[in-house]
Amino acid sequence: GTPLYVPHDARMEWNFHKIGGLQCILYWKTENLKVRVGLAHLSWVDKNAKWVKKGDLIAKTGNTGRSTGAHLHLTIATWSRDGWVFLDPLEVLDGWEFPTIS
Repeated sequence: GTPLYVPHDARMEWNFHKIGGLQCILYWKTENLKVRVGLAHLSWVDKNAKWVKKGDLIAKTGNTGRSTGAHLHLTIATWSRDGWVFLDPLEVLDGWEFPTIS
C-alpha cells in the first residue's frame, strides 16, 4: 500500500495482466528523449487518470499476479530506432528528482 507519485508530467495507461497483476505505464518526452516507466503488482491505480502531473498520486504498491509478497516491479526504458531499450532503474533513479509529499 505504499503510495506512488508521478516523477514527471506524463501520459498514463493502466491494465490488468494475469502475471503482473494491476499495472500502469507512464510515457513522457524530454528534449529528444522518450521515456517509458512501467509499474506492476499494484494494489490500486487511479483508473481515471490519463494525463498526470509531477507529484500526483497514481498508484499504490501491492501483491498481485504471481508475486509472493508486496513489492513494486519497476521498468524504465527509452525509445531508440530499434524500439524500447530497457535501463537499470538503480542507475537511472539516482539522477531523478521526486516530489516530497508531507
